[in-house]
Amino acid sequence: MRVKEMLLCALMVAVMAILAQLTIPVGPVPFTMSIMGVYLAAGILGKRLAPVAMTVYVLLGAFGAPIFTGAKGGLPVVAGPTGGFLWGYIVASFLIGYLYPAEKGGKSYLKIGGAFLAGMLVIYSLGLLQLSFLLGMDIKKAFLVGAAPFLGPDLIKVAIAVLLVVPVRGALEKAGLLPWE
Repeated sequence: MRVKEMLLCALMVAVMAILAQLTIPVGPVPFTMSIMGVYLAAGILGKRLAPVAMTVYVLLGAFGAPIFTGAKGGLPVVAGPTGGFLWGYIVASFLIGYLYPAEKGGKSYLKIGGAFLAGMLVIYSLGLLQLSFLLGMDIKKAFLVGAAPFLGPDLIKVAIAVLLVVPVRGALEKAGLLPWE
């Protein structure tokens, strides 16, 4: 891994940490902007580097860095009811990068939007599984508590991320900073 690739991964970890602090507590699953960080990382870094950045984010938080929502960190967060959403960030970042590869001139808004929606489905699936298991609720109840209130806002985040990724990726291409897979 080159130094510029490490720096891009570190930048995305920082973006995730900042976006995680933009939150509104709502029941067991808070409303947060961190899912948009997953979209940005995957759309810009691709399937090789985005999972690295998301893994570093989850591990830093698991080891106690206060980078998760509400400036929390530690194993209890990762192993707790909402931890599945965090694990989903890693898997989703790979899937998004796979579906929308970081190739020169990649500017298909529809393709990247579809990739982000697939990533959202992965994050929701892993998050709801852990939520339902740890809180002892059926998957329908977990969906009503952990996904239904967030679908509308998360779809808006998908749209915003799509509009951000294409020009940012283009600027990084021009500057020669985007790592090609």
